[in-house]
Amino acid sequence: MDGSFVDYRAEELVSQAEMEATQNAKGKRGHIYGLDSAQYKEHAPSARVPASLARNLELELRVSGLETSFQSVIADVSAVKADVGAVKEDMATMKEDFAATRAAITELIQSLRPQANPQQQPPSTQSQDPSTQA
Repeated sequence: MDGSFVDYRAEELVSQAEMEATQNAKGKRGHIYGLDSAQYKEHAPSARVPASLARNLELELRVSGLETSFQSVIADVSAVKADVGAVKEDMATMKEDFAATRAAITELIQSLRPQANPQQQPPSTQSQDPSTQA
């Protein structure tokens, strides 16, 4: 470890514990020795401060982990939204393509059907009719 804090909350907790330890040591005589960055009088520090510090630090790390997970979920949801938007655009394009294909097929089918009006015969039928040839 390089000695840096995990995040700003961990640094605040250590600073708070240092202040409590320093306040507990004020006014008392004796040698002050360093324990990492926290200072205590000659006697061992009370179990209350380290236990509460450990508990607070554990809670802060859990909250920090939850916040990190939450940010990851937010990023994933944003990616899903973008993907859904792209799918919607693709579906709109497909609808337009299907409509154009349907119109082309309908036009092709209509052009292949024989004329419904019997008075209008195709020109090729008239030229082959023996009664019209004289």
